[in-house]
Amino acid sequence: MIIGVHHIGIMVAKRSHAPWLEHICTFGADGWCVGPNIHLKLEVSHNPIVKPTLSRPVNMPGIAHICLQSCDIDEGLARGLQAGLVPLSEPVDLGTPFRYLYAHTEDGILLELEGAPFVRDADPRYWIGHIAFVARDIEPLVGFYARALGLKASTVLRLQANARVDKVAGLKDVDLSAMWLPGLNLGLEFWQYHNPVPAPDLTQASTGLQYLCFECTDFEADCAHVVSQGGVPDTQNHLELTACKSAAFKDPEGNRFRLIAFDDADDPMAIKNLPHRDILAQVSSELI
Repeated sequence: MIIGVHHIGIMVAKRSHAPWLEHICTFGADGWCVGPNIHLKLEVSHNPIVKPTLSRPVNMPGIAHICLQSCDIDEGLARGLQAGLVPLSEPVDLGTPFRYLYAHTEDGILLELEGAPFVRDADPRYWIGHIAFVARDIEPLVGFYARALGLKASTVLRLQANARVDKVAGLKDVDLSAMWLPGLNLGLEFWQYHNPVPAPDLTQASTGLQYLCFECTDFEADCAHVVSQGGVPDTQNHLELTACKSAAFKDPEGNRFRLIAFDDADDPMAIKNLPHRDILAQVSSELI
């Protein structure tokens, strides 16, 4: 059984390029970072010229961005600016209880900042609201993750001819489809851009969001299930964790993900021991 997203792998050119992480997590050994509701695994490139010449386009296919939520987006943006983030716009109201903006890090990594002013007694740091994919074909990709993770997908939402969406994305005449998979310690969000269509030959930067890793309880059975639903076994780097098993895969669009299972369910690195693992359930309950 998949019980949640254990961590996200992030590659930066230099450790000094990631001061924004200090507003999310506590740094540990070997690049492991503990956030309110997820771990992050920070890798520093060995290539001294790895820094991208271009920031990641909002509509570029792949693992696109992570969403940093906080109660006050203006205060969150101020913290982000101090950490070197470059916003694409000021906070924008899209007609929901949240306000939104995208920003790039010094390494060109795309982040979304989201304000949830209705949340009370939240963790003072950012928490991770979701990780987003830009899909080439949204419904098959969402279907794969829904089956693999045992989650129910939302219906498809079409967004077009909306100047506020254009402003957030920093693009003109945006036409996109969106779907969500809720139910874990952070959400999975999916976009497909019908316009502007991303160029087919965009080069993935060496820095960025490398993979996501799901924690599971029955390692062999869960790996077999993922493969039966269309996951493709992949090679993996060493995770520098003991007392666990892990395996690497690619989804049907080539995005990398992993499964991890701890020998001891009470391992300090398990999701159950994160300080605010239920923050999204709190957000949902206070949103109603």
